[in-house]
Amino acid sequence: MANWTLTYSHDAHCTITGTATQTVASGASGSEVVAVASTGYRFVQWSDGVATAARTDLNVTANLSVAAISAAIISDIPTTYTRATLADYMLDLIGPVGVSLGWVAASLGEAVNDALILAGVSSVGDLTVSKSRVCAAVAIWRRVVAHTAGDCAFSADGLSMSRQQVNDMARTQLAAAKIDAMNAGYMLTVGVECEDGQYNPYVYNADAQI
Repeated sequence: MANWTLTYSHDAHCTITGTATQTVASGASGSEVVAVASTGYRFVQWSDGVATAARTDLNVTANLSVAAISAAIISDIPTTYTRATLADYMLDLIGPVGVSLGWVAASLGEAVNDALILAGVSSVGDLTVSKSRVCAAVAIWRRVVAHTAGDCAFSADGLSMSRQQVNDMARTQLAAAKIDAMNAGYMLTVGVECEDGQYNPYVYNADAQI
């Protein structure tokens, strides 16, 4: 009977309780593992989309390798924004993903521009705080999706995930950000995603919403 390996890893701001590497007979179940976020961070999800910090994989019929993903708890949300503070906020939203991509706030000028386009304004000063937050989330996760398309693997600062795993996670976060924006009442005309997965905020679809 075949044996399968379950491998549970984590990013730089998360740990795993339980057995991180398990060998399981075909059709059997693994033992429970729990992702525990560090102080100041929260568990987001596993890289395969499982949303609960505790997981037990049942009826195992293949090898599994997943990573726990965390994000910073943003307690000091600005009450007003400049381009710089909006970029800082975006970088906080994506946590270790931004570090792995080598991004710093100063490099997110285009992401800030995307947020302004989504909000339908020409300057940060024209944004309300609530609109800043929801448009920033959509803009930055779209940019992560665009920059992680492809098969190239990478790992930095403890984010031991393939580029595809990061891309899948970013798409999940983007979907959640879109829902938050729509729930906040922002039915915005936005750019479109091209066939190669790249997002172009300057190509408009008059019938599109977030």
